Amino acid sequence: MLFNSFILLLLSNAITPRRDKSILYSRATITILLISAFIAYDNLYLLFLANGVGIFGGLFHVTATTYFFHIFIFLITSVILLLTSFYPRKV
Repeated sequence: MLFNSFILLLLSNAITPRRDKSILYSRATITILLISAFIAYDNLYLLFLANGVGIFGGLFHVTATTYFFHIFIFLITSVILLLTSFYPRKV
């Protein structure tokens, strides 16, 4: 979901040069990131994450700590986009 949403937003943002469209895309990205953070938080309390889940010989290893990092990155990215996704004030 997250990958497809970002690809769609990158392609649509590259097409339009108008500032108001890019602001709308930034707001949509904030919504996508907050939903992804909520999904990661909801999956955080599964019992098998206490030991971790590894596939491909440990190449992809998922634990509760990695979920905390994902949630942190989602929230920080949405805050950064929130600070830059509005029209600047003319003083």
